[in-house]
Amino acid sequence: MRYLVTLDTQAIQTYLYQAGTLRDAVGGSYMVNHATDPIVKDTLRQLGIPEEINLWYCGGGNARILFDELNQAQLFIRAYSARLALEMPKLQVAIYCDKFDPSDPQRELHRHVIGMDFMKSQPQGLPRFLHLGFEELCRFTGEPVVGRDRKGDLLGKICQIREKYAEMSHQELQEKFWKQNPEIVWNELPNLDPSKYEFPKELDLLGGDEGKNYIAIIHIDANSMGDAFKTLQQNLPIDKRDLLRQLSEHIKVASEQAVQFITHCLAQEIEASYSAAITHRIFPPVVGPVSLNQKEGKILLPLRPILQGGDDLTFICDGRLGLCLATGYMNKFQRLTHEFLQQNRELVRFLNAREDFTACAGVAIVKAHYPFRHAYALSEALLKSAKKIGRKSGYNALDFHIVSETSRIELEHMRAHEYIFQEGAMSYSLTRKPYYVGNAPASHSDHPPLASYYQNLGNARGLIAHSKLKELEAAVHQGPKETKRLAKYLQDTYKPPQDSQKNKHDLEEWIQSLSGTGELENSFFQINEKNRATDLLDIMEGESLLAQKEDFFCPNGQGLRQDIFWS
Repeated sequence: MRYLVTLDTQAIQTYLYQAGTLRDAVGGSYMVNHATDPIVKDTLRQLGIPEEINLWYCGGGNARILFDELNQAQLFIRAYSARLALEMPKLQVAIYCDKFDPSDPQRELHRHVIGMDFMKSQPQGLPRFLHLGFEELCRFTGEPVVGRDRKGDLLGKICQIREKYAEMSHQELQEKFWKQNPEIVWNELPNLDPSKYEFPKELDLLGGDEGKNYIAIIHIDANSMGDAFKTLQQNLPIDKRDLLRQLSEHIKVASEQAVQFITHCLAQEIEASYSAAITHRIFPPVVGPVSLNQKEGKILLPLRPILQGGDDLTFICDGRLGLCLATGYMNKFQRLTHEFLQQNRELVRFLNAREDFTACAGVAIVKAHYPFRHAYALSEALLKSAKKIGRKSGYNALDFHIVSETSRIELEHMRAHEYIFQEGAMSYSLTRKPYYVGNAPASHSDHPPLASYYQNLGNARGLIAHSKLKELEAAVHQGPKETKRLAKYLQDTYKPPQDSQKNKHDLEEWIQSLSGTGELENSFFQINEKNRATDLLDIMEGESLLAQKEDFFCPNGQGLRQDIFWS
């Protein structure tokens, strides 16, 4: 009789963000990733168990291993648990072991999943770390203090371990995302020197001026990845289980290469400030100047990956680049998975003719000193919102929100109360979020592609004075009638802002494009049988962020070029 063991890391977000600092999150992320790969593989090798035969998949805090005997499974669980407790204290990993009959893998796997879910639903006690009443306690975890960090703050054991892993993670990150990759390093800049660039270790170094800069916390997750693996586990015969591991490994590699892609894109945009040879772009022209920082002679990129586990990715960046980098990642990830499945048609057959993997993103754009755990919680809620359209349609989708205050945002409550205008029995939505990334399916016209949002945002710049835009924003909250009245007033009294090349005709075209009817009648609202909505407030949010005036800072004193387009 064989035995199947499943590992599932629990409460990852709580474990990562309980201290609320970037360094702590980076160290915690490194620990989560290493809790399965390489610790699982190392333990199998120490016990003399061949991973190429027994290991079904491993990564992203999850693993599944098939053992020939119960004794093997028990030895593995003991050895793995002991190492986990020593190296990664308080990290919760659910371990479930049960009999597995290979003659009926579909039934057995279904029974195993039910058993695992039941076990996870039961309350689990965590070991308590006893201490004396007069001891100094860590302000992050409540443990007894065992040392200090680089700044002199008192740390408990877990935070001290995270400090060590954070430095290891930084070194690994530098090596992983700057290694030569012919798919990513374009011919225009063959001499791109990675030694000039470094990922920042502090939020304040992502870009902008201290105290004024916005950062974006981006959480991206592939659509229906769990369903795909469940389908494979049900459809694959035992002798084809290696295909499961191949897909798991490729998803991990595709995610890393997509992050590497946007990292190189950033570096090449910086190089473009003093090299006119570059022709590839990922940024829309409305992205304003992005300030850069230097440390010890190196340029700090306005980007920092935090958690990367298979199809699940969290990274932070300069707030103005959040939507662009999320889009660049999702498009690249989809292309890489499509190419892989084109080369592995047998997998496509077992995946019920699936040709690629798409993803959804939640982008929370906040001030740099906004509580980190609250910003991450908002990105989680935004991801959940994007999943409502992306998962069902199979398209890439993205939702975002810009927070200008310091209070915690409850997305669902805010959208239901502040982004809905009720007029009698008629209800109007004051946002078009979430947006599709790429072409929107014809049956989902109520959620347009993100490219159209950027086009409308670009058309708004230099068209109306910022004060008039704020008046429009207030009018939208009062419904279509008030918005139409103000739009008519703006047309009748139109004067372009100083130094603007726009005219009244441009204003009328902009209003027509937002109404979606080619007429001025609806004035910014798209009104039809299926939809009564406007994306004017979405545009106002983006305009207020991108309107910030900041000095450029690049090696030659120039900034990122403005003649850039989005692909």
